[in-house]
Amino acid sequence: IKQEKSKRPGWQVCRTGDRKEMITCFGSISYERTYYRHKKTGQYAYLVDEQVGYTPHMRVDPEVKAKLVSCTADVAYRKSAKAVGETCGGIMLSGQTVLQAVRQFNRPEKPVLERKKVKTLYIEADEDHVANQHGRAMEARLVYIHEGWQEQDSRGRVLVNPLYLSSVDEDANDFWERIWDEVDARYDLDGVEKIYLMGDGAAWIQCGLKVFPEAEFILDRFHLMKYVRRAVGGLHEQGKALRGALRFGNRQKAQEVIDDLLKKAGTKSRKKAIQEAWKYIQNNWEGITELYRQKDVWCSAEGHVSHVLSARLSSRPMGWSRDGARHMSYVRVCQANGQSITNEYIRQQRTKKLPTLTFSKERLQPEQ
Repeated sequence: IKQEKSKRPGWQVCRTGDRKEMITCFGSISYERTYYRHKKTGQYAYLVDEQVGYTPHMRVDPEVKAKLVSCTADVAYRKSAKAVGETCGGIMLSGQTVLQAVRQFNRPEKPVLERKKVKTLYIEADEDHVANQHGRAMEARLVYIHEGWQEQDSRGRVLVNPLYLSSVDEDANDFWERIWDEVDARYDLDGVEKIYLMGDGAAWIQCGLKVFPEAEFILDRFHLMKYVRRAVGGLHEQGKALRGALRFGNRQKAQEVIDDLLKKAGTKSRKKAIQEAWKYIQNNWEGITELYRQKDVWCSAEGHVSHVLSARLSSRPMGWSRDGARHMSYVRVCQANGQSITNEYIRQQRTKKLPTLTFSKERLQPEQ
């Protein structure tokens, strides 16, 4: 670049010998570079830095940061820094470096090859409650779209072509609009005959019915049984009667069981628990009816939230900032979608195409 002026039209040498240190996958390196000034625009630049995509204050190569983000999907920041540092020539990296790299990882984009034609789509949703460093717990929401289930010998039933999406502080309506855009980009919605929306009946999940008005809501069996147990306590006969009433859609019978439970409740707290459980059941009656009517369809969102989000965000005694939880959810979703976190990080950071540099044969020296 320096010796062949045709490679740098308009750029004049301003200063030489400026040193830059960079942590790379091969260890810590340093090199001297030339500072240039453009005679027309007055702009100053280190052209060799621009050649490789280094910004003025960059001290860690994007390849190293990509490895850090990929590693921290499963382990804590400090452990990630130690593990990656050892593979990069034994260099020292800080937890703060990892944190900054994670916060540079934005919402992943999964390429769309073609719009598929399917008859049935399944949308499952649930949330994880994440401890906040600065106050009340946050909701990390997870939605995944798939085409059904198939049997695998070693893993049992697995989802067909799942796509995971997450949200931490996004408005519920905006989140569902984004979900609709993803579904519309991947599927020919005019050919979809049935869409099932499944979850625990939370208000933000019900918002999905506004975006997918023809979808049928099915209540998550896990949460239904949790409220049934809360209502009946340890009374086996009443529990059997209530489950039977729900199975056959007999609201009157269910009301009779609840009235009997309220009569037998000995404390105010016990009555309150029964009333809250019955309110939940009544609010989700249509979803319960669909749950028992569609015997081959069930929701597994609780397990997926545990695997995708909770395993990193809430299963350990730690607190997160809102930004930290949001970007970590992006990392975990990228991993769940089967994408390379390393490649996705590098793609996001390279916002412009690097210039091509060619060498004349005279510049190339044979190996000694």
